[in-house]
Amino acid sequence: MSKKRIERDDGCGFGAGPTSDAQRICAGILASVAWFGLVIEIVFSIQDAVAENASIATYLVNQFSRFSIQTTTLVALVGTLAFLRPQPASFILRPSVQAALVVYVVVVGVVFEVLLQSDSQGIEFVDRILHGAIPVLYLSYWLIFAPKGTLSWVDPALWLIYPLLFFVYTMMRGMIFGIYLQHVSEVIKQGYRETFLHTLVFFAAFLAVGLILVSVDQALAERRNRCPCG
Repeated sequence: MSKKRIERDDGCGFGAGPTSDAQRICAGILASVAWFGLVIEIVFSIQDAVAENASIATYLVNQFSRFSIQTTTLVALVGTLAFLRPQPASFILRPSVQAALVVYVVVVGVVFEVLLQSDSQGIEFVDRILHGAIPVLYLSYWLIFAPKGTLSWVDPALWLIYPLLFFVYTMMRGMIFGIYLQHVSEVIKQGYRETFLHTLVFFAAFLAVGLILVSVDQALAERRNRCPCG
């Protein structure tokens, strides 16, 4: 076997891990789509700032204060690192980190389709990349290439830390500067009780998707272990 090709395909389906060459190609495609969506979004933000004679820095800070932009940036980094260095040597390529990112992008995609699509003020094809293509592509990438059998039932609770930090940042930024994301602003107008209930629903969604992902991870690992390979 060639040293350049690390053969990992045992023919057992999802999660078995095809060759590193195939993984690098798919990681490169994933990274390209994610970076493309981010660059286009940034370009439009700069154009809007110039058109309104406003601060470009403020517009960019507002963009990167969005959960979808942050998670897409992380997807782009995962894809880039996996393309350049397929082995999970860095923190962001650890199985638990990659799985957490699946939870985040899936929730982003579902929330946008169910709640935010009609209120979106962005460019439609950019929204489709950030909230449609990225969740589907990254979930597919995780199913096919990520190592399976490493997740535990504690992980979904740990994965809530990032959304919690994001929520705290969003609320603190809003209270200090009076700047809220559009949908957050609409919820806050309904009162703190509604804000609290909406927050609980979102965290429940993150936790539920995380538990489903762990069950999928364990099922795929068990399937791989039962497969008469070799």
